[in-house]
Amino acid sequence: MQTETLVGLIGFGGAVVGAGGALVGAWLQQHHQARTAQAQRVEDRAREAGNNALAELLVLRRLVTENVHANLDEEIPRWRSVAQRHTDAAEMALLLMPQAEEVRARVIGALHLAERALAFAARAALGLHVEKLHLYSCSNEAIQVLAAFMRGDPLPKPSRWIRSTEEDLKRQPHAPL
Repeated sequence: MQTETLVGLIGFGGAVVGAGGALVGAWLQQHHQARTAQAQRVEDRAREAGNNALAELLVLRRLVTENVHANLDEEIPRWRSVAQRHTDAAEMALLLMPQAEEVRARVIGALHLAERALAFAARAALGLHVEKLHLYSCSNEAIQVLAAFMRGDPLPKPSRWIRSTEEDLKRQPHAPL
């Protein structure tokens, strides 16, 4: 083979390798950007769902601190209905939070504990102040857990009040599980 032909083939081979390297590099960069964009979308969804849930929990906690006036027979069922709507809205937002299994479990667990405690307090006729105490404590626990997650802090340990309420409900013969 002549030298000129050999040099031409080597040059052509170099061009093919260079073009292949450029294509592989472009593919790797596009793949990396797609993964980064996907991670950003997941993080944005988590933040939006967390913000929505936190807003509902704050409204719920504020609702608990309001005084119930007027005719208690009419006001208490309305109060419970509004509290249930905010609880449901917070739970729905939490269910849409990606990659936050422990947060979802802890916050939804606190909300379900509140529902069980409220149902027990209402059936046992313990009074509205006991129902409000349960709802306030459980919503506050949920707020603390969700806020820590949103800040990127470690999740707090379950409060002593949450643990004791769970134990109390387990010991009650007619408490909802």
